[in-house]
Amino acid sequence: MPSKKINSAQVVKNSYLKLKKINPKLRKFSENLKIKGNQSSFDSVDTITFFSILEKELEKNSFKNPNFMNENFFFKYDNINLADVVNIIKKDNAKR
Repeated sequence: MPSKKINSAQVVKNSYLKLKKINPKLRKFSENLKIKGNQSSFDSVDTITFFSILEKELEKNSFKNPNFMNENFFFKYDNINLADVVNIIKKDNAKR
C-alpha cells in the first residue's frame, strides 16, 4: 500500500497541534497566526518549542529543514506567521 504524501502545510499544522497539546491556551489553528512579532500569539517558549517540534516533523516526513533555529533566529524572522513558515518550507523543498 503506497504511503500518503504529506505536504508542508500539513507538517506545520501537525506541529502546531502538538504544541497546542502542551499549551492548550493557544488559539485555534490558522495559517494567519503570528508566531513572532507584534501581536504574536506565541510567547518565546512557545516559539522555540514550536520550531523544535517542526524540525522533528520535517525530518520524520523527509523534508529538507530550512534551519529555522540557527544562531540568527531571533534577528532573522520578525513578524512571521504560520503561512510564512509553510512558504519557507515549500521554497526550500521545491527542488526535492
